Amino acid sequence: MTKNTQTKTSNEPFFSIVIPVRKIGQYVLDHIPKLLDLSYKNFEIIIVSEAKETYTFPNTTILKVDRVNPATKRNVGAQAARGDIVAFIDDDAYPVADWLDHAIPYFENPDICAVAGPQLAPKESTFKQMVSGFVYALGAGSQKYVYTKDKFQYIVDYPTCNLLVRKKDFESIKGFNTYYWGGEDTKLCYDLTQKLKKKMVYDPNVIVYHHRRKTYQDHLRQTYMWSLYRGYFSRKFPETSRKLVYFLPLIFYVGVLLGPLTFMLHNSFKTFYFVVLALYALYSIFTAAKTKSFAYFIPVLFLLIATHMTYAYGVFAGILRNKSLDKTFNPAEALEIE
Repeated sequence: MTKNTQTKTSNEPFFSIVIPVRKIGQYVLDHIPKLLDLSYKNFEIIIVSEAKETYTFPNTTILKVDRVNPATKRNVGAQAARGDIVAFIDDDAYPVADWLDHAIPYFENPDICAVAGPQLAPKESTFKQMVSGFVYALGAGSQKYVYTKDKFQYIVDYPTCNLLVRKKDFESIKGFNTYYWGGEDTKLCYDLTQKLKKKMVYDPNVIVYHHRRKTYQDHLRQTYMWSLYRGYFSRKFPETSRKLVYFLPLIFYVGVLLGPLTFMLHNSFKTFYFVVLALYALYSIFTAAKTKSFAYFIPVLFLLIATHMTYAYGVFAGILRNKSLDKTFNPAEALEIE
């Protein structure tokens, strides 16, 4: 274990930035300098890795764990944290310089347990990563605020690629439920907002840049993972996961498949069916056109439709799931440690 020698400043909030990794790769090496350059200096960095790392970084503790899921790694990092606030971020994400500064005022209110902000696509993204980013930013419906710099709002669910949680509240719900592998973020937020009856806020200025998946296949696998848990949690935790907007792609594609069966009932059903298809086609074209780029238009259009189809299938599979999901569908978790 590589230890951190940072001293806490008594009169200011102290942040513990927790990063779970399989091993320290190029993303971490690129992003550590950005973390060390944060304008608010009262923090420590905790990297929880499965590999026996030989790296040393200023103000950073590296903890070694066995091959465990991300939720367990985050719990290990939070347990070792000396901070008043645990700031969770992924290894493929990095914050803007004033990331912590914007979050501090909210934690002066004891009724607020967590602060989140947008995860934007970095400017250095590849073409395919930009396509993935456009699909999420333009076609994510009510949750587009996750991928765009939207307005301030109260939220009940947010991924831990950019989530800052009061440590006392985190400990009171016993941290992440490690039984879930891929949906642990939603479960954590459920416990914070529904069990503690506290508030989570989204501030558009609490920004991190988050690299998207490098291939379209990985983008769709990630979509499937999220939607699978969304469907499963709609039965298990309906208070935060049973919103109509979460089921619109599923409703649409069920209609696409079953709609022709209604034609025999009355001809007006056929008209309605093709009108809905036309409206969806116009919506998809209009969404892709928002990229304002001919080069991105066609890839975004097709990936958007494929994303909606994948999401619909995932929600359907999750609803039908009779037991908890105990494996990840995140392709990053299949990497071997060198």
